[in-house]
Amino acid sequence: MHLLTGLAGAALASEARAQGGEQRSIPTIEPPDPSPKTPSFKLPAKSCDSHTHIFGPASRYPFSEKCWVKITGLERASPAGKPFHDAVPFAKALIDNAPDRVLWGTDWPHPNVKVMPNDGEIVDLIPLYAADAKLQQKLLVDNPARLFKFT
Repeated sequence: MHLLTGLAGAALASEARAQGGEQRSIPTIEPPDPSPKTPSFKLPAKSCDSHTHIFGPASRYPFSEKCWVKITGLERASPAGKPFHDAVPFAKALIDNAPDRVLWGTDWPHPNVKVMPNDGEIVDLIPLYAADAKLQQKLLVDNPARLFKFT
């Protein structure tokens, strides 16, 4: 991850030119902090994986309006195990950070778990971190439609 971050940061921080018939400037952005700290959401830092790292508030980054977060893998972020309720505050924090740029997914086929979770139990967590119908509509319908240009 550090190599990828370093390479991406180097490319983004320097002025880049588009290939093609006419040269156009590509907007540049500053890379994120190379040594981000995972904030405490009452979950141990080791329980966070590549899907659920938070590098601070999205507003810290100039490209924050182009970044999306996928709520997934709560079964991996939960040190307590089933029913994974201890990971709910973490999901809430991700949603609170960028409610208009967050998606939901089951993480099926769950490639990084020792015990296969029941996807129905994972779906049952949605109302715990997205309590109202409007937020669920954003998370499950509106945001994915906007990101993937379904409409």
